[in-house]
Amino acid sequence: MALSRNQVIDLFSRHVSPGKVDTYRKYDMLFVPGKRNGCFLFDINGKKYINCHCNGGVFNLGHRNREVINAVTRAMKTYDMGNHHLISLPRALCAKELAATLPPGLNQVAYGVSGGEAVDLAIKLARGVTGRGGVVSAR
Repeated sequence: MALSRNQVIDLFSRHVSPGKVDTYRKYDMLFVPGKRNGCFLFDINGKKYINCHCNGGVFNLGHRNREVINAVTRAMKTYDMGNHHLISLPRALCAKELAATLPPGLNQVAYGVSGGEAVDLAIKLARGVTGRGGVVSAR
């Protein structure tokens, strides 16, 4: 589905965040990303920019890092990434490596698929270990 820049902005405003679009419009920042490569971003119309947006892991590896793409492609061809319930040699080996970095007595790893899931698991673990129901959080 090829949409114009304005169509993408309108679609985003209607179905994701009109407030974000209004703010970006106010500061003349209505950037709709297209292709990405290394430290570069291209807008939907092909204009090239250096990515100075501090977000995610892009600055560690760059956009579309060929080594990462190749490793992920190999892994997707080899491993069943969608089934996290069954016993898995790759997950067991990764957990062993992670456990080697933990203090003595801690030798198991719980995998999560998102930051929210990790926080939820940490809260459940803290409640289980302490026997307390309350949680203190800070902003």
